[in-house]
Amino acid sequence: MLEAVRSIPPGQLRPVGWIAREAALPPESGARVVADVLARNPVTVLVPCHRATHDDGAPCDAAYVHEVGDALRGAEGIDMVTVRQWARGGDTLLGSDTTRIYCHPTCAHARRITPAHRVPFRTARDARGAGYRACKSCRPVAV
Repeated sequence: MLEAVRSIPPGQLRPVGWIAREAALPPESGARVVADVLARNPVTVLVPCHRATHDDGAPCDAAYVHEVGDALRGAEGIDMVTVRQWARGGDTLLGSDTTRIYCHPTCAHARRITPAHRVPFRTARDARGAGYRACKSCRPVAV
């Protein structure tokens, strides 16, 4: 499971559900297991748990106090004001109306979507229902 967290690129975030899926944990308990393991992360320098979010997009910060997690994300260029706006609005995925691809909002590909072409989605099911496919780079949960 910690290897799945280590695979999250710098400057990007992934929800605990994504981490659970990548670690082949059961869907019904995977997110809870991920949060528990991250809270006991023995090597925070090697396992960047500040890149994990809850499934609603809000920072998980299981192994850090909130300010430390924000500082680490800020050092990687993640705009936490925008991330929190997405989380509060319930939009956990961003699509591009030009490519018809949806991504996690901090995916390198999603960052290139200009505001006029951004299409927010609450769920992968909503995105797929609108005719979008999942990004092959960030691999959002394609439910």
